[in-house]
Amino acid sequence: MKKDQLTNKTGTIHLKKRKEIVFADKELDGKEVKYLQMHDPDMPEKETAYIYKYMDLESALFSLRNKNVRFVEPTIWQDKYEGRFYNANFSKIPHKPDDTPFLLAHCMSMEPHDEAAWKIYSYGKVGLAAHCVQFKINRSQFRMELLKSKTITSGSSIVEGVVIYASESVIDNLHKKSYRTSSGTQVINQNHSVFFTKFDLDKYLTLLLLKRDYFNHRHEIRFFLIPPNANQQKGKASLKNGAIVYGKTEYIDIDWANIIEEIRIDSKCTDLEYNIFKDECLKLLKTSNRYQNDKKKRSNLEKKFTPIKTDVYGKRRSVTIEC
Repeated sequence: MKKDQLTNKTGTIHLKKRKEIVFADKELDGKEVKYLQMHDPDMPEKETAYIYKYMDLESALFSLRNKNVRFVEPTIWQDKYEGRFYNANFSKIPHKPDDTPFLLAHCMSMEPHDEAAWKIYSYGKVGLAAHCVQFKINRSQFRMELLKSKTITSGSSIVEGVVIYASESVIDNLHKKSYRTSSGTQVINQNHSVFFTKFDLDKYLTLLLLKRDYFNHRHEIRFFLIPPNANQQKGKASLKNGAIVYGKTEYIDIDWANIIEEIRIDSKCTDLEYNIFKDECLKLLKTSNRYQNDKKKRSNLEKKFTPIKTDVYGKRRSVTIEC
């Protein structure tokens, strides 16, 4: 095993390193924002042209009307295994403050047929939020929208990384030099030295890409926003809708009209719900520069921005057992 690899029951996981993606665009107006991608030098990932955002219908309408996407601190993530290394105590290992910065994150999927996502984002919700929608997004255009966003200050860094799926045992024991197995045997944890020897920002961001392999069908991708004042307090408590929330939320302005390639909505929505959403999508398109500047493509764009009703769970068909 190489020193930069993590052992895992589902295979070897390689540590990732940052690689800057350089954009040449006059619209940035000299704004200094770095865009980096976490990559594995030994096993380069094939980059997909499209990524997918799953949201409940109510949240989708809010995002379209306000032209933004929601970034949150990892302390707000619901899965306890995902944000555990964000607010961990690193004081016992040599590191610099810049190696464990305050940051915000946004998650998407690279999976166009994620049945679990259709269920998760509307589960237990009522009204408009009881239905899920899927946006097919142009990946390179989304990157550019983040770079151009007025809510991202000069001096910030945006880091994009594909989620790494590891066993619950690996994640649960990663911070320990040794641990006791289910059979009671005390073993040396080789994964500890992989991450926490010569600890740096790349290893910290790799830790924030870890997710339990129960979810490996999701093929997720994460976007981290590291502001220039990245030494601010993590997980600060605030009151939201009468409840205490630990962590910051920030809405990053983007023009959805520039990034959408297709829209799908749960076919179980009512005609009224569908028409409300359809009208909002077409309104967004027709007031955009993308629509106004290219009259020849308007008809095609209107098709892209007309939501497609999708049977999320598939159609039931009778089967005959052959003898």
